[in-house]
Amino acid sequence: MTIFNTSIFATYILLPISPGNLEMILLSLLLLALAIILFLGRKYYILQHNSKRQTDSILNNIQDGVYRCDLDGNLIWVSPSALKILGVDSLEKVEHANVNDFYVDSTQREELLRRLREDGKAENYETLLERMDGRQIFVNCNASYWRDDNGKILGIEGVFRDITEQKRTKEALVESEEKYRSLVEGAAEAIFSVNYDGVFLFMNKIAARRLDGIPENFIGKTMWDLFPKHIADSQIVSIRNVFDSGIGCSSETVTILKGKKHKYITNLQPIKGNSGKISSVLGVAQDITSFVKAQQDLEIERDFVKSLIETASSLIVCLDKYATITMFNKAIEKLTGYSRDEVLGKSWADIFLPEDHCHHKINNFEDWIRKHPIDSLEGQIKTKSGELRTILWSNSTFFHPDSDDFTVIVVGQDITDRKIAEQERIESETRFNESLEYSRDILYRLNLKTNTYDYM
Repeated sequence: MTIFNTSIFATYILLPISPGNLEMILLSLLLLALAIILFLGRKYYILQHNSKRQTDSILNNIQDGVYRCDLDGNLIWVSPSALKILGVDSLEKVEHANVNDFYVDSTQREELLRRLREDGKAENYETLLERMDGRQIFVNCNASYWRDDNGKILGIEGVFRDITEQKRTKEALVESEEKYRSLVEGAAEAIFSVNYDGVFLFMNKIAARRLDGIPENFIGKTMWDLFPKHIADSQIVSIRNVFDSGIGCSSETVTILKGKKHKYITNLQPIKGNSGKISSVLGVAQDITSFVKAQQDLEIERDFVKSLIETASSLIVCLDKYATITMFNKAIEKLTGYSRDEVLGKSWADIFLPEDHCHHKINNFEDWIRKHPIDSLEGQIKTKSGELRTILWSNSTFFHPDSDDFTVIVVGQDITDRKIAEQERIESETRFNESLEYSRDILYRLNLKTNTYDYM
């Protein structure tokens, strides 16, 4: 809508100036000025109204809380988002509230005021507030003085943001990183990470110590800087296979450290970056050199003991807690006529005890062994041919530390011939004594007939 017609005023302006029309021209100019003022005023009102609507829209939709208070801390105005952060459901509930009511620690409010006095503003100030519902939250606040047109300080205005979840997430991340660091540094294995080019990106203290240094000495160096070329060439193949396939692997590797050969079990796993692509390979290397050496020594010792058992003239048998045969040497094979394959895994009582002889110790073998882990006894066994042989047994028991099982090592001596010889000796002595008594009886009777008493 047009407020005034400029052509009319132009007509008056073009008229010759005379006492009669001068008044008309001045009146027209006055009306023109008034029309311009009204036009600009309306435009300013529209702009101001739109600006207020935009400001209100921004304040209603931003996540940050905005507030204004006087110098005593009495709240004058708060934004809807500030009410939400503080757990207030209506503006009326904070009309007479004081910002000090929301501080958990009053000294934090005093620190904010100190910064304002010294710097005129406080930026990125973290503090702990208590909501209306009693829940405590961390906020990040930016505040400054609120002044009038003459620069007089009227109060404080500021913007604050709820950073509780952000802070908790950060604390959880720090805690997680600390646990990870403690785990990595406390591990007994060497842990490291390398990129596709074989450059070390990370190394824990154990790994660095085995290289006779600290992690800072080796991070940024390549595998070829630290190991002989043929070893580095071999290791980089496994690392790049993990990069290319995205699949971890585990293998035995050999490394030269301080001039000595060490054997490792190395586990390699791909590590993905923020882009989802593999950025590095994490390696965990367990030094098994001592274990391999101990295993080799154990095998040598085991072979030596096995050789002794096989060449021993004594009968050697091993039984488990159920009296099942687990070892059977050549000497007892020769005596009984049974081969090792025929008896292993079978019951000792079922094979070797005579049919008419059920030894009471076999009936409850496990209990008897636990009460007599080391003992000796004499008993008969039945050979494959049915012959009975008398054996003097000595047993020693090894109890397994990680279970209730045990192994009984039984060593025996065949005393059958000795028992027969002993029995024959006893029978011979018996016959001799009987003959002697008989002879004495005859002599006694002869003496009676001759009236001669002989005290033989």
